[in-house]
Amino acid sequence: MKILIAGFSKIKYMPYINFYLDNLDKNNNDIHILYWNRDMKSEDLSSYKNYNLHEFRYYQEDDISKILVTQIETINKDEVKKEEKIYIKIPKDKFELEDKVIEYI
Repeated sequence: MKILIAGFSKIKYMPYINFYLDNLDKNNNDIHILYWNRDMKSEDLSSYKNYNLHEFRYYQEDDISKILVTQIETINKDEVKKEEKIYIKIPKDKFELEDKVIEYI
């Protein structure tokens, strides 16, 4: 049987992957691991040489713009009505977006 374990980050940041791998019969199953290399840096995968590894390489920064955080923190929640939408301008070169809509819940 083929088994795919899909992860949202590098293998070293998947805390329970070894639990699952230890409980799978790798002799009778074809086990594949799909992981996302967000920082584009290599990692030691020598302990996973008996598995089929599939790396998704796409860079994504971990931090968000400090401008966006500052603008969100200065909004007074008591002054915003539930139906009202808040529009925050984000620099186009930072996020490839012009406007981001945040709905007040």
